[in-house]
Amino acid sequence: MKTCAWLTDIHLNFVDSDVVAALGRAAASSADCLVITGDISEAPHLRRHLIELQAAAKKPIYFVLGNHDFYKSSVSIVRGEMHELTKISNGALNWMPITGVVSLTQDTALIGHDGWYDALCGDWQGSQFVMADWHHIEEFKRYFLQKIDIISFARQLSATAAREMEINLQKALETHKNVLALTHVPPYEGASKHKGRANEPYAAPWYVSVLMGEMFTEVMRDHPDKTLTILAGHTHSFGRFRPIQNIECIVGSAEYGEPAIASLLQIK
Repeated sequence: MKTCAWLTDIHLNFVDSDVVAALGRAAASSADCLVITGDISEAPHLRRHLIELQAAAKKPIYFVLGNHDFYKSSVSIVRGEMHELTKISNGALNWMPITGVVSLTQDTALIGHDGWYDALCGDWQGSQFVMADWHHIEEFKRYFLQKIDIISFARQLSATAAREMEINLQKALETHKNVLALTHVPPYEGASKHKGRANEPYAAPWYVSVLMGEMFTEVMRDHPDKTLTILAGHTHSFGRFRPIQNIECIVGSAEYGEPAIASLLQIK
């Protein structure tokens, strides 16, 4: 059995290095590894914060990125930096889209992908909701709030994430009974909450990755003897949802400026 400390939406750009180090030590004191479901920092500080967190924890960190991790830069640049950081860290820092399938125990594998919202639920046409992403991430800024172009790009990100996650999910299911999947945006509307309540139709398009959820459900229906546990963040509000019997999706709660351990997971 292994213990994983789950962190989500820790937004380390709001705290100083002493807090980062304390979080790393606290997480590692009861865990064999750390798993993070995105919104770790902002792009100019992301690499430094990951290195500081791992230096304090002295345990492997497995992570995906959230929308805030790309702020003040671009999706392509940040992902390139995380690819390089993973390569040079010798297993200490592991961005999951390139790490692939990690065998946590004989029975349980770990996979992950950043994911993205895709405006396939709720009322995107009637929504006046404006995501800060569209002002702070280069690929979105170029569209200058042309909503149809923003949605088109978001759906490309979501579709690519779902395809890449499926490859690793299928690989993991070949060798393990259970799979733990990390992603940032909740893949099911039933798990995506705001202050404990279901999202309003104007907000839901930006807080669910429908394509990721559809993929998970389709794959796991073909493997009724296996289980999938999905960890996500993004909403800062706790949610739990079972779309089918062998899938459980859990969304972690979080507060800006108060990075904390969302849960300690006992992995069999």
